[in-house]
Amino acid sequence: MGHLQDDGSLSNQELAERVGLTAVPCSPRVKQLEETGVIRDRVVRVSDRAVNLNLTALLHIIMDKHIPEHFAEFEDAVSRLPEVIECYLITGHEADYQLKVVVPDMAR
Repeated sequence: MGHLQDDGSLSNQELAERVGLTAVPCSPRVKQLEETGVIRDRVVRVSDRAVNLNLTALLHIIMDKHIPEHFAEFEDAVSRLPEVIECYLITGHEADYQLKVVVPDMAR
């Protein structure tokens, strides 16, 4: 799986060569990993700077009330913000959430 994690665009033939198999048994193994959920997805990662997203910020959010409805409303609102690329509910810190946000600059 390490080879696919490093480069999800590998062809079946390229992957087989890297893991020391022929292409015939390699393809069903990858398919089984996908079907069982071991491989969740394959994605393309865009360079933030290439699309003018020059600032990455980690924000810690403290909720005013710790009730399920507030958490659900917050998560719903955050999920609609394209600038937020990751949102984690965290414990053991003063904050309740950590957001990873990408924006063009400090003004946005």
